[in-house]
Amino acid sequence: MKSFILVSFSFPPYEAVASNRWSNLVEEMAKLGHEIHVVTVNWMFQSNDYLIKNLPSNVFIHRIGSGAPHSLKFANFNFKVLNYLRDFVFKYFIDKFLYPFDIAQKWEKKLVQKISEIKNEKDIKVVVVTGGPFSPNYFLSKMKKQNNDFFLIHDFRDIWLQNPYKKLNFSHKKVLTRQLTTTLEYCDRVVLVSDGLRPFFKCPEDKLTIIPNGYNEEKINNVINSFRNTTPNFKDERIVITHIGNVTNGRQVPLLKLLEVIENSNLNINKILIHLIGHTSKPLHLLIRSKFKKLNENNVIKFTERLDQESAFLEILKSDVALLLNSSHKNFAYSLPTKMYEYFKIGKFVLSLNYGGEVADFIEKNEMGLSVNLMEKDLFQELPLFLKTDFQKFKISKDASEFSNKNLALRYSNLINNL
Repeated sequence: MKSFILVSFSFPPYEAVASNRWSNLVEEMAKLGHEIHVVTVNWMFQSNDYLIKNLPSNVFIHRIGSGAPHSLKFANFNFKVLNYLRDFVFKYFIDKFLYPFDIAQKWEKKLVQKISEIKNEKDIKVVVVTGGPFSPNYFLSKMKKQNNDFFLIHDFRDIWLQNPYKKLNFSHKKVLTRQLTTTLEYCDRVVLVSDGLRPFFKCPEDKLTIIPNGYNEEKINNVINSFRNTTPNFKDERIVITHIGNVTNGRQVPLLKLLEVIENSNLNINKILIHLIGHTSKPLHLLIRSKFKKLNENNVIKFTERLDQESAFLEILKSDVALLLNSSHKNFAYSLPTKMYEYFKIGKFVLSLNYGGEVADFIEKNEMGLSVNLMEKDLFQELPLFLKTDFQKFKISKDASEFSNKNLALRYSNLINNL
């Protein structure tokens, strides 16, 4: 098995979905026999919940400075006012003027130095770079352009240049366009998590590989066993529809549509509970409180601040339905949330409110529940029929095993070994 270097700015203990893909793949690929050197930053204020437990002996973590106040940006001061001031300063000053491209844009010198050091010391010929942030992808392609003595794989989870929620002026777009071109030209493979990302990373077909996100079978089984052993035999009489994750970047549009339909329908709202777990911005929170008076008076909406992975997953297991909200922007039609693969594995009924694209195709192909393309279907008609479903008897007959991290790691392993 070939040794390789993984460059991941957002590696545990960074607390977000961005850290999940490679923290899981690293564990599984280490079991296959790969020696893996992870180059990341020295996160200081993050929870240990995201750290890899019992780090394998053939995995080595190299933490280096980033040239940016990355830890401060994501620190939780446990005071809303301080967190708000921190966010304000970063959004309107630090990110806007010092780091307009991304938080890793000043990481190049330390990163290249560390990569060179590991390559020379361990004689490693393969480097995998996962983005975003995407500056490290560009830095490594520049490095390969100057010295083509290693194989370079770029692993992309999100769109880079055409993100509608990242404001860029003309000169910044010009610079990033040049960086993207260099990144795609000077590499050996481009790995995307979905087919829908192809239009955003145009390169020859023989360079392109699709390896999707997936689920961690061990973690899922542990949570299921915990649920069976500790959860009281209690069932809320209402139909509980639970969403996990931040309601941002256009996801608020389908959420508001769902609440509007329930508010203005003749449904028995006392039989429904919408549980939102994760960050909801203050403006959106106030809008929901003011606009949907009937729902609030009848306690139809429940807000819960962000939970750790296990606690959030337990809430899904206790629910009747897992709610998936896709962004209303056309550029996010590629998005296949990691949670979707987890819901597929446990057989949870999914209500997906989307605008077409891969998520709609995936839900329908695997018969995971109800996919509502809000550009084509009338939610007023769909919702009453959906609520008549016997969720307790619902089962998914399709096999989810191809999306286990064990199988995905095997695919990545073959890709690396065949370079």
